[in-house]
Amino acid sequence: MKLTLVAAAAAALIIALAPVTAASAVDKGGSDSNAVEQLDTSPEQAVPSTGANQSTTDVGESKPKLSEPAEPAEPQATEPPADRVPDEPSVAGAETAVADSVVAAPRPVENAVFRWGINNESSGGSYFGGCNFLSAGIAGDAGGSQVWGEKNGLSRFYSPEQGNVSILKPDASGALTISPTWATKCHTPEGVSVNGKTSNAADSYTRSIVQLTNGTGTVDPVAGTASIQWKGSFTVAYYGGMTYWSVTDPVLTVAANGIGTVTAIFSGYGADMDDASVWNSIPTRTATLATLSGVTITENGFTVTPDFLGVAADTAGRNPQAAKTSANAAWWGSFPREFNDYQMLTGQSSYWYTTDGGANSLQPRKATLPLSLTFEDIVTEAPSVVTQPRSQTASDWATVTFDTQFSGGPGLDYAWQRSSDGSTWTPVQGGSTASLTVTAQLDNTGDRYRVIATNELGSATSEAAALTVGPKRPGSIVPRVTPEAIEGSTLTTRADIATKAAAGTVTDATARATGVAVPLDTAGTLSVSVPWASAAAGEVWVYPGQRYLGSFTVSKGNAVFQHDAGDLLPDTGYSLVFFNHTDPLVTVSFTTAPASTTPVDVERTVSNAGFRWGINNEANGGAYFGGCNFLSAGTAGNTGASRVWSQADGFYSASSSNGNVRLEKPTAAGTWEAPTWGTKCLDRTGAAVTSNSTTSTTNTELVFTAGTGVVDPSTNSASISWKGSFTVAFYGGMTYWTATNPVLTVTDGVGTLTAIGSGYAADMDDASVWRELSPRMVTLGTLRGITVTHAGFTVSPEYVGVKNSLGGGRYDQAPRTAENSAFWGSFPSDFVAFQIETGQSAYWYTSDGARDRAKIPVPLTVCFDMSNCAGTIPPAVETLSSALTQTALTPPTPTPKTKAPIASVTQAAAGAAQGVTTIQRTVLTTRVLQADPPSSAELIMTLFALLAGLGALTVVTAAAGGLVASGVISFGGPTATVTHTLIPPLS
Repeated sequence: MKLTLVAAAAAALIIALAPVTAASAVDKGGSDSNAVEQLDTSPEQAVPSTGANQSTTDVGESKPKLSEPAEPAEPQATEPPADRVPDEPSVAGAETAVADSVVAAPRPVENAVFRWGINNESSGGSYFGGCNFLSAGIAGDAGGSQVWGEKNGLSRFYSPEQGNVSILKPDASGALTISPTWATKCHTPEGVSVNGKTSNAADSYTRSIVQLTNGTGTVDPVAGTASIQWKGSFTVAYYGGMTYWSVTDPVLTVAANGIGTVTAIFSGYGADMDDASVWNSIPTRTATLATLSGVTITENGFTVTPDFLGVAADTAGRNPQAAKTSANAAWWGSFPREFNDYQMLTGQSSYWYTTDGGANSLQPRKATLPLSLTFEDIVTEAPSVVTQPRSQTASDWATVTFDTQFSGGPGLDYAWQRSSDGSTWTPVQGGSTASLTVTAQLDNTGDRYRVIATNELGSATSEAAALTVGPKRPGSIVPRVTPEAIEGSTLTTRADIATKAAAGTVTDATARATGVAVPLDTAGTLSVSVPWASAAAGEVWVYPGQRYLGSFTVSKGNAVFQHDAGDLLPDTGYSLVFFNHTDPLVTVSFTTAPASTTPVDVERTVSNAGFRWGINNEANGGAYFGGCNFLSAGTAGNTGASRVWSQADGFYSASSSNGNVRLEKPTAAGTWEAPTWGTKCLDRTGAAVTSNSTTSTTNTELVFTAGTGVVDPSTNSASISWKGSFTVAFYGGMTYWTATNPVLTVTDGVGTLTAIGSGYAADMDDASVWRELSPRMVTLGTLRGITVTHAGFTVSPEYVGVKNSLGGGRYDQAPRTAENSAFWGSFPSDFVAFQIETGQSAYWYTSDGARDRAKIPVPLTVCFDMSNCAGTIPPAVETLSSALTQTALTPPTPTPKTKAPIASVTQAAAGAAQGVTTIQRTVLTTRVLQADPPSSAELIMTLFALLAGLGALTVVTAAAGGLVASGVISFGGPTATVTHTLIPPLS
């Protein structure tokens, strides 16, 4: 029998959630500014409707109340009750649909096959989390709205096959033979990633479908009726798993008039686009998954596209259904009301009907795909190899994956085997899927791997693929350090270490620490020597930041390491992890704290300079998840994960107590005010900013004061530095970074604004990624066409026309065209390089996204006297212009001065930012602890030492088994020595 489901239309069935982060969170939209759907979870539950589709109601009507379950339970696939199968619809005249001369003869079916991709959106790229996808079975409780990943263990929820349910993709011939793995679930059948692709392009969705087999019931092709049910479940995950729901035991009914329904038991979890902390189990319910019209049943089955086009949505979600126009008529519509009511609870409401967006947005992807029902046996041929596993070359301790593909249907059993000589084969434990991932080790070089695929008609064996293992590349394997192994602290929390250093104590230790104040010269060399006679050469990594610093060597029983001290900034806590694969880890930790700073002995021509800047509309606009992007004064603390900030975190501030920075935003009355936690996402009229418009912005500005330096209008030059920090948070805080101590340098009308960048690494496709970044100097803006006056200047930082040749971001810079030339450009390359690590890279250059216009920098104003520097409230509507502008400023009272060369001031300002600082170092120690590493044989010996001085640190073992730390850390100058006995030996 020929399957009538068109392969190109067989798209995947999964559901996506609106971003984080974070994360990325990260920008890659379609060309339409309204292309993005926003997650909505109402605190009220919609009452199920008894009809499949009703007429449109007022989108402003109130929502029925949600009764919260007393004890939410994980949904279970259960036997449907006796009345579970709906009666055939009673339709007037239906009995006349069959000719009087034909007697309807229902016949039983036992192997009905159901195939449906739902819509292209359910297998398409998403704004966060990579993609939306389908999974066989009921996914467990993630415990919160987060992207599924291997690091957080949620990848275990994904399965391409469970019982009667399979997830499939078409091969080159159109046959549904490809079973997507965890690694390929976001790839098209051709192997192209759809991650982040939110347009309607053919390569923006995977074409995955869900297949249910062994359906039972009755069918009457003569009468045109059917009633079939399946046992099994599948899950639809959106935004990489940040929101998902499941369908269990679908039931298909078709009446004689060609009208049908697909109903099922729904279960899942409620989430909220604007509050990632929302997570609750939704009580199970039976609801309509699809309504069918014009069904014609044949002896082999039927194919029909479920109702969507032309259907009005009765449910008003976070975004209302768009008005039907000639431009969107080809894809305008809605899923059934019962279905939409349920999606109000999951937070996905407006993903299931048409909202604003053009032909190149994701809106056309919402339309339903053809659904097919067949009565044929699914197994028609024995397995045969389509794709052979490829031989792999890897470094020691790296992971490699062997991928294969077989024809013969989805119900194949796989058995991987390994051989060291090519003749004797042994089973590989856990090798039961089409792909196999192994850890490469030098002892296994030359091993061969093959897989046998079997179904009820036969088996096929792949060719053998060889594994070649070479020496490990330095820095390629991250140490497996578990923060829980360090009692009372973590390797990634500077505050904990600093607190213990100040107190001179540590958990389980009674001894007092001692310290010596020493000068830190960042141009010097740090030398550390740790007794480790049994160790071979290994690596040194620094925490926070999880950064590879270099290799240590073993000399005379000591692990010796040297490093440029320029990486060790004042007021920073570090842990150096000495690591190899065969010995216990050794960690030497220390903190630094400023004691005094030598003033820069230069003439200062200005002492109260300031600048005002709102960065761009994107930094103050609506976000696809988390409510909005926003600015905050000061350095935000560590959330510990990619998540939306809460007020209880205490990270948000409109002014900084440590520095001269505050926030101001305009009011409807034309004045400036300080934003609050409650108003940070509101525009001047009090309306919440939205991601649907690039002109929707809070217009919040950073205001720095008390800047010091030298200005020279006669040479069009200036050099000014400020003290203070600000934080830029995207997606409600799922991804954020901080800029500290800005420095402005202008020479002959060309300038730069730099600062020390810090923050946290996040990943749009994996919300479990979170690590502290090492601080570094970044260029916030390049300034051209400046005219330095006695009062200051205003200029738009360079962006339009700037090419980003760096690469390495999640998306490349879009090609420059006539359509985007007015806003095509990029922030400075070193700034973009920094944002690649934060996960925000594509938000800082033109990426062919829906919000590209919002990325252009807004004008920056520098005032040489903040008492005459009132902000100019920007217009309510965005004006796109690449021209540099100048704002008239009130000149300050001239100050007599002896002019110093601008170059020397620039050097002095740089010295203040990087400079020579006196620091306090304190010894901090703890006992040897039993770690919780991957191997129970490993120990983490933690020698918490905030050591003073300018020499070499030595840690030795006392005769009685205790530990003694003595010695110095060298930064290239005179030395100071600290000796401290650590805690007694363990009994």
